[in-house]
Amino acid sequence: MTVTYKVNDKEMEQQAKEELRAAYRALGIEETLEYIREHGDLFVLEDEDVSQSIAHLATLKYLVPILEWLFEGQDIAVAEDFRLYVPGDENSKVAPDIALIEGLVIDTSSSQKSYGVGLDGPPPLVVFEIASESTWDKDVLVANKLGKYERMGVKEYFACDPNPEQFWEGEWLARGRLIGWRLNPQTHTYTELKKDRQGRFKSEQLNSFLKMETVGNYSHWLRLYDLEGNLRLDKADAEYQRAETEYQRAEVEHQRADAERQRAEAEHQRADTEHQRVQELEALVRQLKNQA
Repeated sequence: MTVTYKVNDKEMEQQAKEELRAAYRALGIEETLEYIREHGDLFVLEDEDVSQSIAHLATLKYLVPILEWLFEGQDIAVAEDFRLYVPGDENSKVAPDIALIEGLVIDTSSSQKSYGVGLDGPPPLVVFEIASESTWDKDVLVANKLGKYERMGVKEYFACDPNPEQFWEGEWLARGRLIGWRLNPQTHTYTELKKDRQGRFKSEQLNSFLKMETVGNYSHWLRLYDLEGNLRLDKADAEYQRAETEYQRAEVEHQRADAERQRAEAEHQRADTEHQRVQELEALVRQLKNQA
């Protein structure tokens, strides 16, 4: 008789972690494990949902290019799923969906695998977390990511739930689909942000308004607006808009030049008519003189 034992994804993931740790020990590299425990480099994050919904991916696809263009030319990196930790704080390890980190250089020459706050540079300016079905509560709990980002000194933290069927439950349903916190520089603690009359959060670090709204058939889309109320664009859309504006400006200039040409032609025609009339009058005067 054959006995089949089925394991779920979580058990398989845990089994893979244990096999990795066993492989480290078999190779005699306990010092690597100790380095991981002490420094957080190469660390494995517990209870992270490695799967992403389409809504999750769509939000990332929207936000990242917008933020990259917003900080174009500035020494600020837009890092996705990059591991952060506070040296000496074993419970600080976290990998936000998006983090804006000042001074972090993203290029292929770097072997850096994680970022030590205070060791490698300052705390992130802004962090975004997008709700996943099995881990959404960890995004908003003081005992988990909210508390970690607060202790790290992340200046602003935004959590959103863009999924068609909302993952947030309980008291979090009253917050809608977007929550924001800002670090108080005096107390070094988070204050939950309040929406304005238009349902927007104002981000000081992004110099923008954030709002969940309906776009086409999609009802829960995170959007960024500048302080004048214009939709934030990515580089491609901004350059297209600039080109379109330039085209329209050139078209207006062309129309102005064409109108000027038509005015000049009309003026020239009027001058010709006047000249012809003068010639006719002169001819009439000569005729009258001859008759006299």
